[in-house]
Amino acid sequence: MFVKSIGVNIGQYNNQGCLPQDINKGFKGEYVWLRPEYTTNKRKAATGFHIMISGERLYDANDVHHRDLAIGAGGQYRYLIAEYNGPNKITTVWLSEDKQGCGSTGDINAGRGGRYLYLCWSY
Repeated sequence: MFVKSIGVNIGQYNNQGCLPQDINKGFKGEYVWLRPEYTTNKRKAATGFHIMISGERLYDANDVHHRDLAIGAGGQYRYLIAEYNGPNKITTVWLSEDKQGCGSTGDINAGRGGRYLYLCWSY
């Protein structure tokens, strides 16, 4: 199995199938959970992810793959963007306060203060 994308679930009890950490923990705002989505098709697998931080909304609020990771907390919009252009395909993802694995995003909480948080992966 390969990770093809990451969905974003919003709400305290809307975390079924999600990674166990609330992205907004320690900040005001909604509960935000990351939900890995899988495929058996290697050609559809993600090769990396990055965080995009913007002062304005870049995606529709109903786009489950590009929801604001800081929803309800105020400040800048934070989006998790999948990449598909590398040779290695992601098989596992997790959240960590340290960079780990074969790759990781930049700090999801950059500029917010508080804990460092990275989406990490292995191939």
